[in-house]
Amino acid sequence: MIVIGCALPWRTFGEWSAASLPYQDPTPEMVAEQAARVSALEQALLIELSVAVVLASLGVFACSYGFRQRARSVGRGTRTVRDQATDST
Repeated sequence: MIVIGCALPWRTFGEWSAASLPYQDPTPEMVAEQAARVSALEQALLIELSVAVVLASLGVFACSYGFRQRARSVGRGTRTVRDQATDST
């Protein structure tokens, strides 16, 4: 989830960056079309960034929960290498 959250907005960001470049000799119609496209891409980018933040946050939460659960299970019932070495001496 962390990787998907980080990778999600890159395509839209690239499109927005390309659409934001100014034309050399634009006509008024080209400027209006470009402004509309940039505005639409900004809205799409905002939505994708919001989803990316949620996914990345859930991924970090899931990883921390998993690490905590694993640490608890190691501490409860399983024997570590140090315990096995102490028992064999």
